[in-house]
Amino acid sequence: MNFQKIVADYFHFTKRERIAILFFIGLLILTLVYRVSLNFHMNPILKIDIQNIDLPTDTIMNNQMHDNITPIYETNTIAKPINPNSATYNDLTAIGFTKKQAAIIYNYRKKGGQFYYKEDIFKVYSIDSACFDKVGKYLELPNKSKIEENKNIRPTVKLKKEKKIVDLNDADSISLLSIYGIGPYLAHQIINYRNRLGGFISVAQMQEVQGMHTENYNELITNFIIESQPKRININSAEIKTLALHPYSNWQLAKLIVNYRNQHGAYHQLSDLNSIFGIDKVTLTKILPYLSIE
Repeated sequence: MNFQKIVADYFHFTKRERIAILFFIGLLILTLVYRVSLNFHMNPILKIDIQNIDLPTDTIMNNQMHDNITPIYETNTIAKPINPNSATYNDLTAIGFTKKQAAIIYNYRKKGGQFYYKEDIFKVYSIDSACFDKVGKYLELPNKSKIEENKNIRPTVKLKKEKKIVDLNDADSISLLSIYGIGPYLAHQIINYRNRLGGFISVAQMQEVQGMHTENYNELITNFIIESQPKRININSAEIKTLALHPYSNWQLAKLIVNYRNQHGAYHQLSDLNSIFGIDKVTLTKILPYLSIE
């Protein structure tokens, strides 16, 4: 039998078989690549713990940090003043900052940090008063405490605002709005309640205004006086509805007053109201200043 024919018959593959073999080979290669990559990431020798790196990572800084630099206060070297906003890593360590402190200052600047006064160096983590005492004299920055001492501070004179005093029963919305602490809503509520009452008889009644809080009232009370007298309701001619709509009255009180008048004739004096059976004395006391017999 011909050897070539034997080999050809034995290693002959159909098109579908060839595709399957190629797929298997590709899968094997991907598996090998994955295993190599996994070993690389899991190898503790290759893994870098970024969180434990205290120093800057750029190439220039790393080269500078490996230099054998001793802080100036430990040697007899004479350091030159530097501006911490532009100084190099070597400049920072040369005036007395440790390598770690210099690295933190460098990274602080990279993030946009700026130093305007010598005391601003305390913004940098790990720099304390002891370090500042050693390096402060080499910083080309003004001393904030000395600048504040040399400021020509003019004494502030508080100008007393002229307190605006208005008649609570005569003030319009413009007059009310001119008083600090009264806005459009509160001014509207004051006028609305004043109209329902017929006028205020006491500044203390402002506490009954809707929207008037205790804080507002305590601040505003000294801005008002009452010179105009309130309008009064004539109990010898008023209808039930007129009496009942007053904030200090109600339908029951209004009916008692009118019914007593219809039965006994006109009132001769306001004290006649005390003769009405069933009248609420507390309510009567509140509304009495708003009643008249004429």
